[in-house]
Amino acid sequence: MAEWLTLLLLIPAIIVPVILLTGFAACDRVFGLSSGPVTAPTIDSATPKDAVTITLVWEGGSGDHYQFERTNPDDTITNFNAPFPAKPLDDTGLLPASTYKYRVRVIDNSGDPADWSNSVSATTLPVTSAYQKALTEDSANWQGFTLVQRIEAAQLGATGPHVRITVQASSVSDASVNRLYISQAASTGQPYDSAPDLTQVYDFAANQQQPFVVPAGTTKQLPIVAYTINRFQALLVAIDFSATPVSGIETTAAVPASEASAYFLQTAGGEAAVQVRSANYQPSPRVYFITNIEVG
Repeated sequence: MAEWLTLLLLIPAIIVPVILLTGFAACDRVFGLSSGPVTAPTIDSATPKDAVTITLVWEGGSGDHYQFERTNPDDTITNFNAPFPAKPLDDTGLLPASTYKYRVRVIDNSGDPADWSNSVSATTLPVTSAYQKALTEDSANWQGFTLVQRIEAAQLGATGPHVRITVQASSVSDASVNRLYISQAASTGQPYDSAPDLTQVYDFAANQQQPFVVPAGTTKQLPIVAYTINRFQALLVAIDFSATPVSGIETTAAVPASEASAYFLQTAGGEAAVQVRSANYQPSPRVYFITNIEVG
């Protein structure tokens, strides 16, 4: 008899908590307190914007933020985040004419990820050559010099919001560059006066004191920079060579001054040298070092 009485007394203790738990769960669902499964967003489009940028448009999902996964042309993976709400995002700093693959997922408020969306692919736009010369002759001992090349407007064949410069070392020695700047020539003043748009392409101080080295007998592309060439105005490129080691560059035969010209200073000038007035430069009848300028 005592056993039956004990069981009867235990029944409410078992049933009531179960009912309460069920009720609370229902309340969570009614009032949105339960996190529940996180839904996956979808990428509507991945569209090339220019040579280094792809615009992503996506929608859906709920949580703390979005996480994108980008598969690069060399099959490495890059992850980056985007906040709520979803809105177009420019993924930039990419390589021209290169295909990238994207997918996105939601990270919830607890930091847990949801499922990935389906992947989409896009290819950045190509760059176009705006200036090109075949360099064929060695020129040695440029260490410690600053070289400025002026390219006349008639020689600039394309425009675009980004610029990539290719340079060529001599066949017998490396070329070591501390700094390289690009600028339009000023609309008034001396031929080698720079316009206010002077833009850094490379600076060794910003790269852990590492110069930009072009191995002997090779060409090498400098980093792409955001810069718009004005095809109706002459272009200046200032190259500041390291004091050591020895730097050799590749040059080409004389060209008319109406096409291109150059001057040099035996000083570490870089961005300062491009603003030196014409009375202080030593002209040269050759076009130096730059083999290609591309825009896109």
